[in-house]
Amino acid sequence: AQPVLPALIEPSTLWSCTTCRACVYECPMMIEHVDAIVDLRRYQTLALGELPGSAPETLANLRETGTVGGYDPAARYHWAVDLDIRTACPGEAVDVLLVAGEGAFDSRYQRTLRAVVKLLQAASVDFAVLGARELDTGDTARRLGDEATFQRLAKRNIEMFASLTFSRIVTADPHVL
Repeated sequence: AQPVLPALIEPSTLWSCTTCRACVYECPMMIEHVDAIVDLRRYQTLALGELPGSAPETLANLRETGTVGGYDPAARYHWAVDLDIRTACPGEAVDVLLVAGEGAFDSRYQRTLRAVVKLLQAASVDFAVLGARELDTGDTARRLGDEATFQRLAKRNIEMFASLTFSRIVTADPHVL
């Protein structure tokens, strides 16, 4: 891999950033480092086609299935089959929309989601989930520099949310938040 900026930034440095923005917070000049890093990644991804590790597979999964892991979107709620959860539908108002996120494919995170659902049910909250309509937010694609995939997923999510009637969104997934 060639240096991104010769003698200044190696690709491994560019890709090691977690985009947490701690550098921006600590910078006395409030320089937006993360925006520059994401722009450099975008160049690496879109102009040079150079991505680290499993990033190409992740982006392909997002493009093909709308999930990071390449899962069937309908499988996102298999953990809730016995919980009698309503699925949000156009024309049916709901107070809270529970968005599971990519973590819903992980068995450890599923326990957290089940606990959230049981709390909502115990509190008699009027809530529903997205079911098979739920797609990834695209934050991974954006952080990897694939702006086109991010924008496609964001547009589909905006259209899906606009078709539903709800008061607020609740999630336990920090990437959805």
